[in-house]
Amino acid sequence: MKVPQKKGFLLPNGLISKPVKFEGKTIFVQNTCGFDAISQILHFGALDDPVYCSTIQSSTNETLQLVNAFMKKGPTKEIFFRRFLILRKFYPIVQRTEATTSLNPYFLNAENNIGTIWSEIFDSVPSLFKTYECNNPTCNFEPQAIPFLSVNHRTIGRKGFGALEEAVQFHSRISNIKCRKEECKGIATEINMTNFHIFIELDIRPRIQMTAGMQCTLGDFPIVLHLEKKYRLAGVIGYTPDHFVAYCRRITGRWLLCNNLKTTIESCNDKTVIIPHGIIYILETE
Repeated sequence: MKVPQKKGFLLPNGLISKPVKFEGKTIFVQNTCGFDAISQILHFGALDDPVYCSTIQSSTNETLQLVNAFMKKGPTKEIFFRRFLILRKFYPIVQRTEATTSLNPYFLNAENNIGTIWSEIFDSVPSLFKTYECNNPTCNFEPQAIPFLSVNHRTIGRKGFGALEEAVQFHSRISNIKCRKEECKGIATEINMTNFHIFIELDIRPRIQMTAGMQCTLGDFPIVLHLEKKYRLAGVIGYTPDHFVAYCRRITGRWLLCNNLKTTIESCNDKTVIIPHGIIYILETE
């Protein structure tokens, strides 16, 4: 699929962007790197894929709406305010405790692990929907949203990140299992349906004594995953002490490093060494 390459924008951390004004308060939005890294990868994913772009344009999810606006407008005051409106649903606004007056600024600290952030902002558009079909005709299930996929750490530890598809704990159907409802004696089939994007948590520590996740290179990751459907690699979220950065893979194969504490996007390559905490794949369309 060939599409014109668009340059894209860098979303700056709340630590270096201007505070927002809300309900008469000046609020500094801090440590937005996790949220920004996710948004940055989806931003370039949509720029490269007209189908994914159309999907986020039609979505009612607030973060996808922000990504859509960011693609068009770049890092504007409006984008910073919309980011704040999303994050304030999950993180408290606090004021300095020393000599508190109405003139002192307020702070919102969005620091969290990357899996939790994804779960918070994409509860309506998760990676996976799980449901069950029971042979008891009176037994019904509502689809359950599964925010992200997990992996077998030992498999990655033995075989490396190139074995990601094998390590992902995903089965489209699991048959002949006991019904999940305690009062039902039926036999059920578990059905898992992946969404238009998937997030896989990757703070890999095969040994309990490890104090940091496994290192790898960007070239170690599979470009394509087959999880019933075909997905292409959109980007990896890397971790450095107290900070997340986005490694965005353009559809041409070019890698970009988006560090929201800097002012420009940098180039990197398959040999770049990182500590991955999450990876995003987008549904591939012909």
